[in-house]
Amino acid sequence: EEIKTAFKEAKALHHKGLWIRRSADEINEFSRKEFQKLYPNKPFELEWKPNTRIFEVELREPQIMWRVVGSEKEAPGNWMLHFDPRLKFTKEQLVDKIALPGGINRAVYVVKIELPIGIKLRGGITAENGMGKGGAAQWWLLDTNIRPVQKNWIQSIEEWKSQ
Repeated sequence: EEIKTAFKEAKALHHKGLWIRRSADEINEFSRKEFQKLYPNKPFELEWKPNTRIFEVELREPQIMWRVVGSEKEAPGNWMLHFDPRLKFTKEQLVDKIALPGGINRAVYVVKIELPIGIKLRGGITAENGMGKGGAAQWWLLDTNIRPVQKNWIQSIEEWKSQ
């Protein structure tokens, strides 16, 4: 089910951009090596669900995305969702589904973002790791020259009140 969701999101974004598929295992291995260079004494947590596909897309038209953060200062960032998480999950469910670092204490605000044309994203299924079970489709800002999300892309920051 989760793979169908990620593919459906990738297909929807395909109409808004150029996209390619890659192996999650390949991306995880690359990320692990880069992480260990920066943090040799910290354990690496998988980002993408093993044995699945990752989709990379360059947007041809603006796209609304969402972030979940612990403070308004964290509104600019790299990880995003293709939907308003308040419509699909409770805070607890989302924290587990996206393996949110910092847990429930980081699910305080929901940030609505409008990404401009030309932005490159990488998306797939969140891996199970020490922060949660994973399983949600997530998107990561791939453009290293403009990361994180630019402040002028932020449409709104709202407190996520418990359901």
